[in-house]
Amino acid sequence: MENKIFFIDEAKNISNSAIEILNSNYLFKPSVYLEEKHLHNDFDAIIKKRMNDLNFPLTTKTLDGYEFPILMNEYVTINKYKRSDFFETINEERSSPAKLDYVILDPNWINKNKYITCVNKYEPERGTIREKNEIPFFVSVEFKFLHFGKEYKLIDSSKNSLAFFEENKASKKVRIKKEILADATKQINERIPIPNVAYFNSEVPLPKAEIETILLDVKNTFKNTQLALWYSQGGITHRFKDQNDFYSINI
Repeated sequence: MENKIFFIDEAKNISNSAIEILNSNYLFKPSVYLEEKHLHNDFDAIIKKRMNDLNFPLTTKTLDGYEFPILMNEYVTINKYKRSDFFETINEERSSPAKLDYVILDPNWINKNKYITCVNKYEPERGTIREKNEIPFFVSVEFKFLHFGKEYKLIDSSKNSLAFFEENKASKKVRIKKEILADATKQINERIPIPNVAYFNSEVPLPKAEIETILLDVKNTFKNTQLALWYSQGGITHRFKDQNDFYSINI
């Protein structure tokens, strides 16, 4: 494998461009994305094409000679967490590993470890990774999707007052910030060099300036990191009535 700095820069460029393409696809046809897994499916195809186009390897060999994927979906975290405090507490009793939506692993780390270690589903092996203070990752991407769902009849009722809409929007902004903060915390606690949170919203249009404030608040919580925050919103025109309701932000 080539030097680590080259690979981590390439991994960052590939993941950034893949998220940008996904954002464009989403804004073009938001109504076809119904669940978070639909975002995953699209992103998976996009990033693998980007990796192929740029000759970035999709696999490499473990220390004991097995082919192993460099790009992984639903990869287990090295640390153990309590979900109740949004990934703040690490490796205490009654905690368990979480998962990362997408990671690009360090190929050199794969080359230096056996297959059972790279699979990362066996706690004694994870414990060894922690003891050695190893960082298997280059890049991670966590997705969140506030999608058109169960509340659609309640939100769209003609009986709703302006106060109802404002209260609903306020609660959604609280939820968005809490979810972005939790996913950012998990990735920072994993010491991932290039962490990303990509948030999508097709449920309720929110003002761009207010979302920018949320993203900046989260970003400032994790100063001196390379955390990147992405937000895209858009949905059916019955609800997202103005062209200004469709937008993407990257901070």
